[in-house]
Amino acid sequence: MEKVYFIGAGPGDPELITIKGQRIVKEADVIIYAGSLVPKEVIDCHKEGAEIYNSASMSLDEVIDVTVKAIKENKKVARVHTGDPAIYGAHREQMDMLDEYGIEYEVISGVSSFLASAAALKKEFTLPNVSQTVICTRIEGRTSVPEKESLESLAKHRASMAIFLSVHMIDKVVETLATSYPMTTPVAVVQRASWPDQKIVLGTLETIEQKVKEAGIKLIQRNMSTIENGRIRHNSDAIATSIIQLICDDMKFRDMQNDTRVILLDSKIKDTKKKMKNNQAKSKKKKNKKRSGNSKFFEKYNDRIQAIQDSESNREKRIKEIEKTGKKNKENEKNSKNIEIQKSEIRQKKENNRQSSKIDVNRKLEEGRMLESRMEETLRRMKEVNKNK
Repeated sequence: MEKVYFIGAGPGDPELITIKGQRIVKEADVIIYAGSLVPKEVIDCHKEGAEIYNSASMSLDEVIDVTVKAIKENKKVARVHTGDPAIYGAHREQMDMLDEYGIEYEVISGVSSFLASAAALKKEFTLPNVSQTVICTRIEGRTSVPEKESLESLAKHRASMAIFLSVHMIDKVVETLATSYPMTTPVAVVQRASWPDQKIVLGTLETIEQKVKEAGIKLIQRNMSTIENGRIRHNSDAIATSIIQLICDDMKFRDMQNDTRVILLDSKIKDTKKKMKNNQAKSKKKKNKKRSGNSKFFEKYNDRIQAIQDSESNREKRIKEIEKTGKKNKENEKNSKNIEIQKSEIRQKKENNRQSSKIDVNRKLEEGRMLESRMEETLRRMKEVNKNK
């Protein structure tokens, strides 16, 4: 028996669907696509005779009826969603219903709109030592959001953020984010990312609300979902025409074409380029010290080894003194035995100290090598950044 394929068609550009997703579309006997969100060009590669349905004009029950009927006739079904099905894809409810029918299904991932937006902006969400976290969320509206996941709560992390389905409440978004981010924080609103009519509005928390209104960007919704008997019922696909890309306040960006700073949000940083050069010089200096063997890192442990050796020398002198005392008091066998025991204990402590010192030095040498490796990797990344400039 054939199965159902939930395919992420990408953000809009027909060429951003995956090779596997396109192959399934070509092979499918029945194609149900979100016409309000997925351009027709994505499925134009379908085979001759394939049944095509636009879910924008269908209810959830109608979509399931078509799917179940096709599977019973041993037909391959391609359910084509926008972006990636796992990000606000609303395919979980469909899979739950297919489980009730015992129908097998597979999910094929796609490119989400927040990634296409970053590409359109020519920006990176994560940079070493700047931001290593990306938060994908939405502001609470008709769809509730868990209290611990409120926008105000997430904003406290001051990470890079991608805020979906929220531009129609841009005033509330700005007000909420301002509780944690400075008003100079850069914001980019991307409408219909990767589509031919893509629109980008750049600003800060202080200016973005007015700029969005002037640009006429809105959240277009067509026949949104309703809830019946505790289950979500989609009358059609909801279209989110815009996504807010919020970058954390100390993210450093550059325009790659003219090498001028586009957004510099951390007021403590006066010259990013100068800082990068200084970091490179420091890395090179540390690397040279490591190779020469004259770094303070190893001098510290050489001093420690010398101290241990001096201590052992003192112990040896004590042993010799004890031996002389023992020779003078041969008649006292008990005292002689005690001396031997002390000598044995001292030798054992001496050996233990040597082993401990050796292990400690080896461990620190390994840490030094790891530190050098990280320095070299940092230097390599900086060279790549300079090349791109």
